[in-house]
Amino acid sequence: MTQNYLQAIMQQRMSVQGNGKPKDNPLKATKVIAKMGDYRLLGLNFKTNKVAMIQNYGFTGVRQGGEVYYKNARYNINRSSRNAASVNLPALQLFDDFYQKSGAAAFLLNGLKETRSQALINSLSNRILKLNQE
Repeated sequence: MTQNYLQAIMQQRMSVQGNGKPKDNPLKATKVIAKMGDYRLLGLNFKTNKVAMIQNYGFTGVRQGGEVYYKNARYNINRSSRNAASVNLPALQLFDDFYQKSGAAAFLLNGLKETRSQALINSLSNRILKLNQE
């Protein structure tokens, strides 16, 4: 639920088409994975790449220059030099309160409430049975 919400927000606010390698593409790299313990949910782990985090927080500064290496054979040259440039990338705030906004927090809270209340009822009924047997 949360992962689908994040990917929808990222597609709206960023111009990402879903192409490219998973390590480079923010859509493929952004995941929410359930961390399980002994038969219970311990938490939700959020994972993304550097590109998505830079888009989330923004960047204002100077991008360093250097050498750019071309890997494909279609280029006539193997490398080119890139000049330093000032960059003003606004913060997109992709990951602000995404557990609440996606509805996952309320869903988990209701599920835990039902599970814990059922466990409490079972525990109390077992204690009442033991008292009646004595």
